[in-house]
Amino acid sequence: MPSARYHRSSMVVSRVCLLVAAAVTLLAQSTPPDAAGAQFFEAKILPVLANRCYVCHGVMAPKPQGGLRLDSREGLRKGGNSGSPIVAGDPDASLLIKALRYTDPNLKMPPGKSLAPEVVADFEQWVRMGAPDPRTEIQETRTLNKASDWWAFKKPIRPVVPSVTGNNWAKTPIDNFILAGLTEAKLTPAASADKRTLIRRATYDLIGLPPTQKEIDDFTADNLPNAFEKVVDRLLSSPQYRRIADDFRITRHAREAVVPLAQHDGFPVRILVDNACRLGDLRWTRRHRAGDPCLDRLGIVSRGGSEKYTEKADH
Repeated sequence: MPSARYHRSSMVVSRVCLLVAAAVTLLAQSTPPDAAGAQFFEAKILPVLANRCYVCHGVMAPKPQGGLRLDSREGLRKGGNSGSPIVAGDPDASLLIKALRYTDPNLKMPPGKSLAPEVVADFEQWVRMGAPDPRTEIQETRTLNKASDWWAFKKPIRPVVPSVTGNNWAKTPIDNFILAGLTEAKLTPAASADKRTLIRRATYDLIGLPPTQKEIDDFTADNLPNAFEKVVDRLLSSPQYRRIADDFRITRHAREAVVPLAQHDGFPVRILVDNACRLGDLRWTRRHRAGDPCLDRLGIVSRGGSEKYTEKADH
């Protein structure tokens, strides 16, 4: 029977081998990879990790499964509850490869469906290369609770309106905020526009046309406190404003429906070059609504992919 000394020697040798393997793994993972290794990781490994692994072992997972984070080199090097998932240079000794191969009924990753054989082969090749990982940033640990602190996810709170005294410029609570900011910056409000300028600004902004002389005269002669409010109400209820608002709404939907087709590889780029301005031109929508089939032709050509739009934009 082997002596006790032999057993002690065997245990020492085993521990040394484990330490050497761990040191090689850490050294390989901490050493910056060469250009070829970094390119292989980013082209073959990183997309698979992002698409199939980050949901359970990434920054947005409420609790990374098995305590393992794969979305950073630091997390991959540290490992999880079972230690480091990779032994650099040795795919057969790496837990990650064992899980990807689906040979152990108790260790199958990703769960539900195995990766394609060629993808597993890429991971094996990556480990043989020393598991190069060019990622240097340390991902910030985020949780849903922290994400809910973002201002867009918070319930609006009515702020306290700043108190302004000794100035009649503020007419509304919004003016109070503006005036408070100007005062803090040691600035003064610009002088109020005269009534002729005011109605021209409002009319151009809302219907894109200048006011008539009668509209100017009526407004300048109206000395009631709500004279400008009546001008705005009249413009908002005018057919010109309703048409512009309606055209803008339909044009936006048309752009959302047509523009994504340009992302198709076969989509003739020349169509967008020749007609890009028409997608944002209100006349484009008006002509279509009046029976002009220009949008229909654009949709048909976009689906054709290999066709050429040879007709002139305006004919």
